[in-house]
Amino acid sequence: EKRWVDIGFWIGADGKVDEPEILRSEGGTDWTDVVLKAIKTRIYAPLKAESDGATPGIYAIERYSLTAQYENDVTGTRIRQRSPIAKIERTDLTG
Repeated sequence: EKRWVDIGFWIGADGKVDEPEILRSEGGTDWTDVVLKAIKTRIYAPLKAESDGATPGIYAIERYSLTAQYENDVTGTRIRQRSPIAKIERTDLTG
């Protein structure tokens, strides 16, 4: 089963994350609470003010996929199957 989410969030001038939200998803999203909590606790380097004095902000988008490695002998058969141990992978989609 494919399970992924695209999460968007603002990085303020002070480096703090604000308003993380799920933009798109496929499959169940019951596993995303831990991802959203982790994103909220991030702190980035503060951003410099623009020449006109405006305080910048950056909108970032990241894709998180819940997946597992293929393994042999998971159930005693020679058919490759996914490991029962899942992991979360991150890809930065900010352009």
